[in-house]
Amino acid sequence: MDLILLKKGVQPGSLEAEAIEAGILTEMALWDSDDPSLSTVEKIFRRFGTGDAVGAITLLQTWVDQKRQRQATIARKPRNRLASPLTQLVRRIVEGNPKIRLPELLDLLKEEVGKGVISKIEGDLIYPEQQGGHEDAKPVSRDQLSRRLSTIKKRLMSR
Repeated sequence: MDLILLKKGVQPGSLEAEAIEAGILTEMALWDSDDPSLSTVEKIFRRFGTGDAVGAITLLQTWVDQKRQRQATIARKPRNRLASPLTQLVRRIVEGNPKIRLPELLDLLKEEVGKGVISKIEGDLIYPEQQGGHEDAKPVSRDQLSRRLSTIKKRLMSR
């Protein structure tokens, strides 16, 4: 409330300040929102407006705890990330030949250039096509490809 008083140029503790604070509390007590997401906030403000600060703070803490629990539950859920087209291609190749090594994989990937997944291979970098939700696909280095190959093999072996 002090911020509102400062904006209006009124000294806290004065009669004018008390009148402004009483008006704000009256507005808060009558506040009604049609937005369902604000229903708890509305209840908190209403309690503040009626002078039930302890009840308002308790309700706020309960609401924050519930929100925290919901967010924690969401955060713990596994996510189904959509693998990039390049990773999907490597997975298909590895499923067909689980013992494939990186040099052999690179040779097979060179054959895939221009077929929709790989735009070009220059030196140690593989440039994926910019497509289907992966418009920001960055070049993949030989080391990164090696790690992808290793991860895919481990997942296949664990099935």
